[in-house]
Amino acid sequence: MWLLLAGHAATRKHLHRPAPPPLTGSLDAMFALYKQLLPQLGGYLTHAGELSRGRLETFMRHLAEAEADVLHARAEVGLCGS
Repeated sequence: MWLLLAGHAATRKHLHRPAPPPLTGSLDAMFALYKQLLPQLGGYLTHAGELSRGRLETFMRHLAEAEADVLHARAEVGLCGS
């Protein structure tokens, strides 16, 4: 599961539209968010090799919100490519 999420963080630079460079510390931020959300999720993203789609959806929704906040902050200081 973490390989999938790490791939998401690492491949943003390969999108076919202008995008900011990969964020330094993005994996650390994902792990921190996951640790923060773990009690709320009610368990891990996977159990016995099975993905909990509801938990993954909740995590990804929070991750998207966090990413949007970071990108807006970077845009305000002129760090985003356009």
